[in-house]
Amino acid sequence: MKYLYKLFILAFFLLSLSSLMAQASVTKIGIKTIGFRTEKKIVLRWVLDDAKQWRYALKKGFDVERAEGNSNKFIKLNKSVILPISAEQLFKYDTNSLVIQAMGYLLTEPKSEDDSGVQDDKLYNVYFLNASYETEAAVQTASGFIDTTIEKGKSYTYRVRVANTTITQTIGKTIVTADIPLMPKSPKLNAVFGDGTVAFNWNIKDVDDYYFATLLERSTDSINFKRIGQPYIKYPNEGDSPIDSVTLSATDSIPNNIKFYYRIKCVNLFGLTSKPNNVVTGMGMPKLEVVPQIKSVDPTNKN
Repeated sequence: MKYLYKLFILAFFLLSLSSLMAQASVTKIGIKTIGFRTEKKIVLRWVLDDAKQWRYALKKGFDVERAEGNSNKFIKLNKSVILPISAEQLFKYDTNSLVIQAMGYLLTEPKSEDDSGVQDDKLYNVYFLNASYETEAAVQTASGFIDTTIEKGKSYTYRVRVANTTITQTIGKTIVTADIPLMPKSPKLNAVFGDGTVAFNWNIKDVDDYYFATLLERSTDSINFKRIGQPYIKYPNEGDSPIDSVTLSATDSIPNNIKFYYRIKCVNLFGLTSKPNNVVTGMGMPKLEVVPQIKSVDPTNKN
């Protein structure tokens, strides 16, 4: 399971590249689905063969079907067709919300067919990546589904299809076993506080097979944490040393003399996050540029 999500992303990018050969109207649909199980739910993600199919499907919506074990007796799980939320519904989310960021790609109008091709497929790639940072973002933008009706000890087969269409569909199935995959803790977070700033680093070597990004969170009370900045992804650079290839770093600007708490959570393709390894705390302190000097002594002061 720990390599499955990476293969899924690779397959998605390869499909997107192949789709550049055909930018005509949609005459067929291909969908691939993958699932991840936790103790109380199964999270599903799906992708279509190319951006043009994606645009078409966003207007039609999706149906999620499930069978027990590997049988072919499927039942539909969604009561109504799964569609992205409306622009009006976005107002309930904070401006820093990952849902808003993911929806931005859906609401971006593709260019004319003559010059859209590659650009729209790249847009689909970037959308899929952003919708993977948070389960809510995937669900609200119609590329994810949460099944909370599962039973302990049972395995399930899922498939997703585009609703309300007569176009031929090639539908991939995914079997989710009764086993709960391992979700290791996030790496140890290291921090150095300075004058109006704090610098971080962490090593992802031991969790790189399970997660693809890291969220940095901050708190002023050690209880309520909020994400700061964008999710961090390690891109390999030519010439990286073994340490550099698995080490991430970040900085945060802070006011001095205020105590802050920080932690990191790693995130997988399904938007599910790890438990933090540790919480670091500290405060920014101004630098003492000049050493204090005694200019005079009052001889009348006996203290």
